[in-house]
Amino acid sequence: MENFSKALEIQPEMTSIRFDYGNLLADNGQTDEALTQYEEYIKTNKDNDAAYLNAGILYSQKTDYTNAQRILEQGRTLSPKNIEIQKELAKAYHLDKKYDKAIEIYDVLLASMPDDRDLLLNKAVAYHAQKKYSEAIEIYKSILTKDSSDKKVFDYLLKAYIAQGDTLYGEGNYRKAVSSYESALKMDGENSLLYINIANAYDKLGSKSKVTEYYEKALEISPDNAELLSSYAKMLTKYDKNDDARIVYEKAMASPSATSEDRYNYYVDMADSYYKAKDYENAQIGRAHD
Repeated sequence: MENFSKALEIQPEMTSIRFDYGNLLADNGQTDEALTQYEEYIKTNKDNDAAYLNAGILYSQKTDYTNAQRILEQGRTLSPKNIEIQKELAKAYHLDKKYDKAIEIYDVLLASMPDDRDLLLNKAVAYHAQKKYSEAIEIYKSILTKDSSDKKVFDYLLKAYIAQGDTLYGEGNYRKAVSSYESALKMDGENSLLYINIANAYDKLGSKSKVTEYYEKALEISPDNAELLSSYAKMLTKYDKNDDARIVYEKAMASPSATSEDRYNYYVDMADSYYKAKDYENAQIGRAHD
């Protein structure tokens, strides 16, 4: 590196060596110094794709996405068919949360490489980040069709179904939310939270039997989950099934996962269920634990 530095001191007009000097600095982790050399080199050597690419990569590593996009766009203008520059540019837009721009470049690249798994996944993740879950799900599924063992894509698809269900639930579209959660459940049948999500959606739809069915399925997976038991008991109280609710509250209080504060709250809730059933004597016993 000393030789490069001395050479530039003697003949600063020898800009051609700045590219090699920049590469050496980058290899040694001297990012800012390397970028200085690349930027100076590009001013007088505008036809070297690698200079734009290398500088863009370093700017992205610094999370300076504005400059990464600037220099990579210059490189793309110079060499519109350079795939690596386009990939890095899409990455810079993606990391900068400019998802539409990233997707636009992914589409250009996929036109000539339609089966590129990484490009497809990146595009799907960009849609996912935009909460365009249907578009993301279709791409995830297409990747898994070609390789069902792709664990990373499997996990993304599962998360997309759940996020889609949550969004639909929040929008009041409970029937479609159930459909999304059911799709997730097919992928992760031991997830008790998914059963609860479906039960809550059915509660909004007024289907009491389905609520009970899905809570019971959740408890088959997590029978000692105090929070789950308490939630189920509250639902039973809401449906005037007070005797059943009290039994479930007792299980919640006996659960190893219940804290002292939890048990106190369960006693209070159980007393309320007695009170609602006009069993005032037991309601008072429950309140005695307040």
